[in-house]
Amino acid sequence: FSSYNASADQCQNSRYLSVDIASGRCKCPARTFWNGTFCLNQRFTGDTCQANDWCRNDLSISCVSSTCLVIPTTTTTTSTTTLVATCTTLITFDDIPGQSSTSGIIPNGYKNLNWTNADYINASTTPIGSGYRTALGSQAFLMYNANGFNFTISSANGTRFSFDSFLYNSAWYDFLSFDFSTRRAGQVTSGNIFTAARTYRSRVYCNFCTNVDTLVFNIKNGSMTTNQTQNGTQLILANLCISFGR
Repeated sequence: FSSYNASADQCQNSRYLSVDIASGRCKCPARTFWNGTFCLNQRFTGDTCQANDWCRNDLSISCVSSTCLVIPTTTTTTSTTTLVATCTTLITFDDIPGQSSTSGIIPNGYKNLNWTNADYINASTTPIGSGYRTALGSQAFLMYNANGFNFTISSANGTRFSFDSFLYNSAWYDFLSFDFSTRRAGQVTSGNIFTAARTYRSRVYCNFCTNVDTLVFNIKNGSMTTNQTQNGTQLILANLCISFGR
C-alpha cells in the first residue's frame, strides 16, 4: 500500500490499489476505504466509522455519529397538500380519545403506540406566523414536544412496525436541527440529522426502515432571525405513517 495516492503509473499492476480516473492517483478499489495504513472492506449497518467512505454507500449506508447507518430520505414541500406514504396506519392526531379542543398529552396506547414527551395541539389556536400555522393542512391537530425536549414513539405491545414517513417543521425557530433514528430492541437501525424550517414543511420517508419498535427524536439546536412571540425548540409532526407487522 506504499503507493497509495501516488501517480497512476505507480500502481498499474498492483493487487491492492487501483487507478482513480478523476484524480489520476492510486486509490483503494471499490467497496474499500483507506484507514491511513491499508485498504479495508467498507462496513455495514451498526459498524463503527470515522467518515462516509468507511460505510457501504452503495447500500445507502453513511457514517452518522461514528456509526454506519441507513439514512432515511427527506423532501420539501411548500404547500399544504397531504403527503401519504403507502402504509397501514396513518396517524393524523385528529382522533385522540378524550381529545380537548386546544391541546393535551397524547395518551399511551393511541394507535397502539406509547408516546413519551409527546403532545397534541390545535393549530388554529396558535399565533399567526408560527410554524403551527405552516403545518396546518387538512387536519386540525398536530403533534409536538410541548416542552421542547427530546421525545420517543414506541410500540405499545411489542409488535414491530416499519417506519414509512412523516411531515415536520419547526414551531418557532427559523431552522431547528434534530436527530431522528429508528431502533429495534434498543439498537439503532437507521438515522440521520435533519433541519426543520418554520416557514415550510419537509417530509422524511424510508422504504427500508422495517422491523423496528421505537422512533427517537433528539432536539439539537437552531437559529432564529425573525421576531416571534416565543423561542422554544418545539418540533411539529404531522401525518405519521407506519405499518405494523413489517
